[in-house]
Amino acid sequence: MLANVLAIPLQMSLIVPFLRVGGSVLGASLFALTKDTLWQALTGKSSGELVFAIGHAILGWLMSSPFLFMMLYALLLPLTLGAQKRFGGRDQLPSQARVALD
Repeated sequence: MLANVLAIPLQMSLIVPFLRVGGSVLGASLFALTKDTLWQALTGKSSGELVFAIGHAILGWLMSSPFLFMMLYALLLPLTLGAQKRFGGRDQLPSQARVALD
């Protein structure tokens, strides 16, 4: 739960880029992100334009997430392999482990 709370600033900072990517793919006009728009969304008085903007942000996330995941994999794989070697991780898979049954 703490990790989710700590990730909120990152999530909030990525809303605008995802919104722009999704909007540019669909050729939509830019959605104005203002204090009034945020207040209308929080009070439930937002227009249908906000629903389309959320759809654009989801599309932007879907398009960029494979690249982000590949980048994270490439960055974290050497770290995890190094930690495994340093801290003496087991190289044996559970299916190869031998258990003595009495």
